[in-house]
Amino acid sequence: MPERATTRPAPAWGLVLGTLMAFGGFLAPWFHRDGPSWFFSGWGYLTADDGPGWTLWVPVALGVALVSAAWARRNRIAARLSLAAVLTAGFFAATLVAASLDTEGDPWQVTHMTMSLGVPLMAIGLSIAVVDGVTALAAPRSEA
Repeated sequence: MPERATTRPAPAWGLVLGTLMAFGGFLAPWFHRDGPSWFFSGWGYLTADDGPGWTLWVPVALGVALVSAAWARRNRIAARLSLAAVLTAGFFAATLVAASLDTEGDPWQVTHMTMSLGVPLMAIGLSIAVVDGVTALAAPRSEA
């Protein structure tokens, strides 16, 4: 009996790795001021007293990207969904980082903030995921 090709996962490992790196960077501290005890991070926003608000869209989009990345090498719809979810997460994460920087008021104060691991890890992870997502879309398929 022939095997059903569309049900078995065929992960796009770059998408998986990039999505996990972006999620780690989202949760890690981005930058801090007045010492390391006060910092901006996705974790800080997700656990805020007034609720996560639209910050919740970043881990939701990364979750969709991670799940659909499992079939991205075999199924074009999964590859498209994963790439769209990564781009959505990147948009919301960039907006959140920009809004965090804007809370400083004086734009020159940003130069006195210390960059942490979160933003570079998010940027590298999202870049890897986007490149592999485009590669997964362009790859030839042997669909049964």
